[in-house]
Formats: sequence, structure tokens, C-alpha cells
Amino acid sequence: MPITGPVRPFVKPTSIDAIAANIATARRFHGMNEYAAAAVHARVAFELALKKLCERKSIPVRFKTDPRELNTEDLLAAIENWLDDTKRAQIKPNVEPAIKGVRLARKVVLNQFSHSTPVSLANIEVKSAIDAVEKLHADFHAHIPK
Repeated sequence: MPITGPVRPFVKPTSIDAIAANIATARRFHGMNEYAAAAVHARVAFELALKKLCERKSIPVRFKTDPRELNTEDLLAAIENWLDDTKRAQIKPNVEPAIKGVRLARKVVLNQFSHSTPVSLANIEVKSAIDAVEKLHADFHAHIPK
């Protein structure tokens, strides 16, 4: 089949913030009262925010042979241990409230079962989880230097 039309390479943008994109998608689904889908995207953003910080700052995380077994508790614990270092005493108070917020949301919405089993998610629970993940992402970005 012959190519018709202009032939130019297309360069995909590489600066897409996958965390922010998933938060925005979660908000869209929430606005359509699709709470399960909103919870899935909030959880993806949550996991990405934790993984990105651990990678960026070389935070040691408990090893798992199967990376699918690595869970958000492992990541959160590693980040909290990293923040406990006296060298990060100025950073910790700035991000600790956001970590507490996602810990609360993790109990209902951001847990591993929020998208694998049928659960009844309430509007306010999902909105609070999305807000908590957005704050965590913003605080990591604002208060933890690259």
C-alpha cells in the first residue's frame, strides 16, 4: 500500500507526567460517578508517585523476586525510613501530612483490592483519595529536591 500524504517523523512528548495524567483521569471518572474506575487511576497515580520518588532518590525498598509482589506498604515504609534520616529533618514535616493522608485513603480506596474485587466505594471516599494522591505528588515535587 503506497504512503499518501506528508511523511514526517512524529516525536512523542517525553515530558508527560503520568502521575498527573492518572489523577486527571481519576477526577474525570469521579465526575461521571464511575468510582471504581476513579479508584483504579488514583491507585496507579499513588503507586507511580511512590515508585518515582524511590527511584529518583535511590531509596532502598524491600526486595521481591516478583516485582508484582512489591506493594505500596513496602514503598511507603521505605520512604518513611528514608525521611527519618536526620539529613532530611527539614523535608519530613513538609511531606508527612501528605503521607498520612494517603495512608488513610489506602485503607478503603487505595488498597490493592479497590480494583480487583467488587467493593462499594462512596463518592467522598474516592474524592478524598484522589485529593490525597494529588497532594502527595505535589508535596514530593515541591519539597524533595531532585
